[in-house]
Amino acid sequence: MENLDSKHDIFNMKKNFRGVAGLFKKQSPPMLTDETNNIILNGAEKHRIWENYITDLFRDDRPEIDMETMSEGPEIIKLEVMHALELGKKKQLDQTTFQRRS
Repeated sequence: MENLDSKHDIFNMKKNFRGVAGLFKKQSPPMLTDETNNIILNGAEKHRIWENYITDLFRDDRPEIDMETMSEGPEIIKLEVMHALELGKKKQLDQTTFQRRS
């Protein structure tokens, strides 16, 4: 540590200190558990647990959407279309002038 301190290497000095003091997080081996927190060692049981997890993860409980009602809605008026086109042209002009300047 004195050597690192003389080099003013604070990062590695802290890293060394944490290693000596035992402050590093110890990683536990990955364990698969069931709903009651019992450790699963059997391969077939692991497969069943993962299958239940995936089906729960991707379960879709949303109601069905009727596509006919989705196509109905307020009509777009000509003024809105013209405004969107003008706005798009202005943005395109801004981008082309920016590209010419660079």
